[in-house]
Amino acid sequence: MSIYGDIYGDIEEVQELDKEIKRLNKQLRNLRIQKKEAEGRICDFLKEHERPGFKHKNIAVTLSERKCRGRKNMLEKKEQMLEILRNSRNPQSDDVLDEILESIKGDLYTKNCIKIQKIKDI
Repeated sequence: MSIYGDIYGDIEEVQELDKEIKRLNKQLRNLRIQKKEAEGRICDFLKEHERPGFKHKNIAVTLSERKCRGRKNMLEKKEQMLEILRNSRNPQSDDVLDEILESIKGDLYTKNCIKIQKIKDI
């Protein structure tokens, strides 16, 4: 056996694991969609019958409201922060915005990793 035999096996293992992760992510995405649809049907049922909740086996199902925040993309965040800074009458609001945006990011560090790509036949 060559000295590279174990490495070749590891490369193939990483590729197979990537495929399995993608398959499971797709399956989880479909399950989350199904769950959301089922929860929606339960909410519709409770609203339609004007019930605060009901019991099923050992489970109590109730209808409640909760506050959620929508997501903003980076451009929207940047524009809103810049508007706030401008309203605060800071003459260097662009520079301060850059500092704020940099502070939001996590600390930069280096990590060793591998990249596996399929080689196209020439």
